[in-house]
Amino acid sequence: MLIVGCVDQIGDISLGAGEIRAKQSVDMAAIVTVEALKIVESPNVLSDLESRIAPLNLTSSIPGRVNVAGIYKHHVVATLDCNMEIWVTNQTLKDYQCTQHVKL
Repeated sequence: MLIVGCVDQIGDISLGAGEIRAKQSVDMAAIVTVEALKIVESPNVLSDLESRIAPLNLTSSIPGRVNVAGIYKHHVVATLDCNMEIWVTNQTLKDYQCTQHVKL
């Protein structure tokens, strides 16, 4: 997954491999790496701090395989694109909009 602030990629999220069964939700451990220097070098960092709202974009592409009744196996890619706004002062989520798509 990629974390994008303003225009540049400012971070990366790594997820481990695993298996998720049909109609099941799973909590997954994630390693989040944020490059603070890229945030400071961003051309809009001063205006974001003045407005007290930091816009972020999270893009995720998760490849996998669907196995139907042990007979039909097919490669799939689930994509997620979220636009978020975070209050800088208390580091809470102000607003978010996500779209998801599964490509077979």
